[in-house]
Amino acid sequence: MARLQIDEITADDTAGFWDRYVLPRRPVVIRGIYADQPLAEAATLDGARRLLGSMPVLIQDEYTRQIDYLRESGPAVGEQPPEPVLGTLAEYLDGFGDLRKSRKVVTEWDVPAVLLSLFTLPEFCRPKTPAHSLFVHMFLAGPANWAHVHFDMDQRHVLLAQVFGSKKVTLFSPSSSPWLHPFGNFGSVCLQAMDEDERSAFVEAAGGATTVIHPTDAIYIPPLLWHYLDYLDLGASFNIRFGRNPYSRFLSVENFLADQYLQAVAEPFAGIAPGAEPDAAQREVIDEVLEAFNHDYASREDKYRRMQAVFRDLHRRQGLEPELPLFLFPLDRETERYDLIRLNGNFLYRPGARASWETITAVDPAASPAQLRGLEQRLASLGYSSELTEKVLFNKFGRFAPDELTREEASRMLAFLRSPSGAAPTAFAA
Repeated sequence: MARLQIDEITADDTAGFWDRYVLPRRPVVIRGIYADQPLAEAATLDGARRLLGSMPVLIQDEYTRQIDYLRESGPAVGEQPPEPVLGTLAEYLDGFGDLRKSRKVVTEWDVPAVLLSLFTLPEFCRPKTPAHSLFVHMFLAGPANWAHVHFDMDQRHVLLAQVFGSKKVTLFSPSSSPWLHPFGNFGSVCLQAMDEDERSAFVEAAGGATTVIHPTDAIYIPPLLWHYLDYLDLGASFNIRFGRNPYSRFLSVENFLADQYLQAVAEPFAGIAPGAEPDAAQREVIDEVLEAFNHDYASREDKYRRMQAVFRDLHRRQGLEPELPLFLFPLDRETERYDLIRLNGNFLYRPGARASWETITAVDPAASPAQLRGLEQRLASLGYSSELTEKVLFNKFGRFAPDELTREEASRMLAFLRSPSGAAPTAFAA
């Protein structure tokens, strides 16, 4: 099996980033991308306390621990996950950060205004077309924590930047899926349970690659790559999710629950350049998916089962990696149970939902006058300076002013200003 390669470049070597890395979906570490920005002052724990100590964070159980509550063999029947607790970065550092056995973490937290004020969004992450959307989230955990092997179902490109601490990142391409014995978008192989020699041998055999990112570094992770992350010490990071085209959006979790078959079929669509259209073979894939998607179904479960079968058949006919796992038993039953639990928590697979090429490529409308008035009033009432407003808009959406936002972005900005992350801005760090 061909082994994945993770390149390394410096912050001065990002010219042509889309052509060199994004469109060919090549992972790369950018050393020191934030070394010359105010964010670098938070690279140590003392600096992070000084600049970000009062920053609000939501502290909760480690990510995969929450999945245990969905499993038949998980915690006691009827037991519910502990409620997340809102605290500050300083409180987390004091209460959990230095405990090697703590599974309390901050995960996918909307990046607070104070952290948004300390860096500048890289130019290659800015929206290239009206269809592109941007999301930023932060993560925080103590040493010996991890993010279990998974791939992201939203199918966006990801730039993961390290604020303080160091993180080991292991990546696998979709072709490594049989080695990871997937259920849904998770692998059942537990790299965290292996010693270093065992893990290195497994990663090499499965065609993966490993690197380490340090404060002010970032790593570009292409869409639909499997990834696993180790916290080598107390660390914080944030990701910038960018550049998804309309075709990847259609094939994403906005319409489908992903598994290894959808993953492999959808991955090439991430290489469609901004404003370009799918090639003939890709159009045939979308046409087949649309035909099944628009069929009349008796229930959401029927539609779910049919769409899963469509992607599995596309996977087989395209000659992608073998379906058979390397293990002696399949995880189909566990995958189905997990997906049906998730199905009850969203609006996917509605029998009456319809899609077309026109809806796939439709552009979100601009923010409404009412939204813009609401933003203006809310920003003023919270004491946002014009400088901080510009910084937050640029780093959250890649926009320079409120009137450049789409209706969906304006809605997210209003929600941000009502949330702990946006409702208590601190002085802008120039």
